[in-house]
Amino acid sequence: MFTSSLFGGYTQSQADVPMDASQGSPQKGQAGGDTNALIPVTIHMMENAVVSGAEAKVDGRVAHLMIMVGAVEDVNRQQGHMEFALNDSTGKMKARFFFPSTSDLKMWDFVQNGVYVTAVGGLKDKPTLHFSVVALHPVKSPDEISHHIIEVAHSSLRSRGKLLGKQSASTKAAEFSSAPPPAVAAIPRPMVPTSNPVVPAPATSKSEAAESGPLRDRIAAFLSSQQAPEGVAFTQLTTHFNTVGSEVVRAAINELMDDGTLYTTIDDDHFASV
Repeated sequence: MFTSSLFGGYTQSQADVPMDASQGSPQKGQAGGDTNALIPVTIHMMENAVVSGAEAKVDGRVAHLMIMVGAVEDVNRQQGHMEFALNDSTGKMKARFFFPSTSDLKMWDFVQNGVYVTAVGGLKDKPTLHFSVVALHPVKSPDEISHHIIEVAHSSLRSRGKLLGKQSASTKAAEFSSAPPPAVAAIPRPMVPTSNPVVPAPATSKSEAAESGPLRDRIAAFLSSQQAPEGVAFTQLTTHFNTVGSEVVRAAINELMDDGTLYTTIDDDHFASV
């Protein structure tokens, strides 16, 4: 379902690619019954795995090789190996990596505290529970981290049988498409009068006429009628002219201030008429 550029670039899901523990390369076979399948996991899943000798089970599935992404902590380099901790925010686990005898040790200098790496390996319970790493790869993009989390969720759901197969999905789609549409209740039509009676327009008083003109004129008239020395607060203006939004009131006030009709008093939100 998903693709990855890790370790040479798999063209299948990492959970579908069987691996050879000695070479770290894909082998033929399907993950369904292959105990060498490379299973994406989190540290929390590894902490809850059942480990018995050389066998570990994740979600009830034998997991000889697992792949995880995490940050390196507490690096301790030795002559032939190094020990460090891996932290992926779901947990923290000790890891041990033995240097290949033919490799240049400088090629592993990227393993530093705080660096995110992709690690392939298996769980060991001796002397204590730890992750035995067989391959390491530096994380070059944050996309690799989110991609790994998606792989973990997909692989775990599939292992627990919570993903629909292609045939089941097609059956569900066919059932949905063949189902009759839900009944829609009839909407009654409104009664339309046969004639349109003429209703005389109500008389407009002088006070109502004063409240109907351009908003800036109404604001100026309202402020002129106020006698408070500190002026009128902006909140009082928006309450009085509540038929329009506060942004419209603010724009009208700015125009009046630009014209010199209004000025601010005790602060920037109190206004008075000139």
